[in-house]
Parts: sequence; structure tokens; C-alpha cells
Amino acid sequence: SDYVFSWPFPKKITYVIFLGIMIVDLTVFAYQYISFYPIRSYLSTPESALILNNDQSIFRIYPTTQYSQNPFGVIGWKTGQQSIEALQAGIPGNFPAVYGLDSFSDRGWFEGGFGVKERISLESILTKSEISSELLGKITGLWNVKYILGFSLLDETYFTKTAEYALSEAFGMPLNIWENKN
Repeated sequence: SDYVFSWPFPKKITYVIFLGIMIVDLTVFAYQYISFYPIRSYLSTPESALILNNDQSIFRIYPTTQYSQNPFGVIGWKTGQQSIEALQAGIPGNFPAVYGLDSFSDRGWFEGGFGVKERISLESILTKSEISSELLGKITGLWNVKYILGFSLLDETYFTKTAEYALSEAFGMPLNIWENKN
């Protein structure tokens, strides 16, 4: 049996209806996000990156801020500039490259032969399991990680806190920069 789809409106009215639906949908979606962010603020280097850039030795950083305690996940997009500034201060993902820093967790660290499967396995151990500070320091030290950025407290026997930043009033925990003694 054949079915014929019949539409009750002429072609021009149909276009107007679909265009209206798309505009309403995009407006509702876009309303949840920041619509304007000053370019100078976006391109400015956060204080956390400036401190790390002052260290002239060869090292990598390990920003754990892209995982469970991501500022966007806690603060949300509706706070606008505050949430973007908090994310920038945490230097997650591929942001370290923007600030001239080498990172343990960006795509470049495993290009020397470490496969994606192995990288995901190691990242899972480092971020999702309760490993000791001593073991964390030794494992990340193998990849020349000198600084770890995150929100958790680490054992000061193996790490030295070099800085602490309040990201915003909406984000209750300070961002810590820990220097790995290994």
C-alpha cells in the first residue's frame, strides 16, 4: 500500500513556519550561553599561566581541571565571563599550548609512541582511582611533570603548593598549583 504525505500549507508558508521554528530553537539554545566576551579578556594570559611561564626549566604541567571538577560543570555557562575566566585559570585540555606550556594531558604528549588506549588507561588511573600522592608524584615524574593543577589537596611530603587561586564566588574550591618533588 502506498502512503502519500499531505501537508496542509502552501510551500511559502511552510518555509516561513520552518524558519520560525529554527529561529526559536536557536534562540532558546543560545540564551543559555554567554553571547559576548571581550576579546582582550579572552586573549589575556591568566595569572596561573604567568607563574608557570616564569619557570625557565624544561617541564610539563598536568591540569586535572578538565575532569570531574571542571569549572564549567560547577559554575555553568550562564555566569558568563566568570566561568570562562575560571576555566582559563585552570588551563585544561589544549589550553596550555595557547600559553606556551607543555602539558601531560594534551594530545601531544602521546605522539611519541604512547597509544590512545594506553593514554586513556593511565589517565583513568590518575584521575578516577585513589592513588597515593607518592605514586602520583612518581608516575607523573616519569613524564617530566613538574606542576599539577587541580582542586584536591596533595601530600606536602611529595608536593609543594606554589599557588592558590579563588576562581570565583560561584566556585567554592580554590585552584591549587602543586610542584612535583619527583
